[in-house]
Amino acid sequence: MKKALSLIVVFVMLLTLAACTPGVHPAVSPTDGAQTEAPAATDDGAATEEATEAPTEEATEAPMTGSVDYCMALTPDEALTCDVDFDGLDDTVLLETVSKNEYDEYEYKLVLTRGADAENPKEYVVERCYDCFAWVIDSDASDSRLEVILSFVQDSDDWTSAAMRVNDDGSDVSVFEDWVSIGISEECPFTTENGFAVSRQTDIFGTTYITANARVTAKGFEVFTDYTYPTEQDEKLFTRELKRDMDVVILNEDGSEGESYTVPAGEKVIPVCTDDASFLDLKLSDGRLGRVTVEVKTGDEWGIYINGVNQDEYADMPYAD
Repeated sequence: MKKALSLIVVFVMLLTLAACTPGVHPAVSPTDGAQTEAPAATDDGAATEEATEAPTEEATEAPMTGSVDYCMALTPDEALTCDVDFDGLDDTVLLETVSKNEYDEYEYKLVLTRGADAENPKEYVVERCYDCFAWVIDSDASDSRLEVILSFVQDSDDWTSAAMRVNDDGSDVSVFEDWVSIGISEECPFTTENGFAVSRQTDIFGTTYITANARVTAKGFEVFTDYTYPTEQDEKLFTRELKRDMDVVILNEDGSEGESYTVPAGEKVIPVCTDDASFLDLKLSDGRLGRVTVEVKTGDEWGIYINGVNQDEYADMPYAD
């Protein structure tokens, strides 16, 4: 049963990718539709056609603005030259293939070498992965630096993503990590306004992958939209028939909370979106949206609790390992 459910989850993830609502799972090559030239940032926000081949002798006196929607996909073992920290010196970013074993598992090393500190490159090692994608982006065109992001998958479809960012005073490179996947493709491109798509697994209302939009800031990965369920692709798969009454707060058209309502046992509800921590919005049988509180407990009380009640008491929830 668990194996069959896992296959269903993968199928739903692929449908989510095709629909791009709002994010994608990176099963499709993230280089599709990505830029292939590395523009250098200029003080008027425009991008030149090519990065300079040699570093300038002196750093610029003032930080330069970035390029809106700047996104460069890294090709393994091909160094990308760009000015990551906008100090006027050329930096290089390299996704290096270190090894491959008999199980077709790869080891990669992401290396950022700054022109201002060439003797101390920053490295991030990826061990025993099957797929690994990386990009150089400009999450915030006004903060005078680029970001390097990477996403890889290991056994059990466990995706991990990492980001490198030169800190605000330019003295070091910070590395951030999160257990999400990053999806950038022609269908769902990175943009400065919408960021990039991230996907993570949840057990709220059954095991599935939920997607949101994120960016990289000085504090790391910032998810700035709610996570959505891929219910539009297969509504039947996510429909749950309630075994007991459920109290919800009706959401108004503007998203504000309205009246309280009790959904009676026997009616069907469909998960729509969540913050993966404190709330879940459900589509009711009459089309309205109802919000419930969520608590994710660990330890002896492990489980997902809705309105203080274990969610398994509300409906039959399909889980997968």
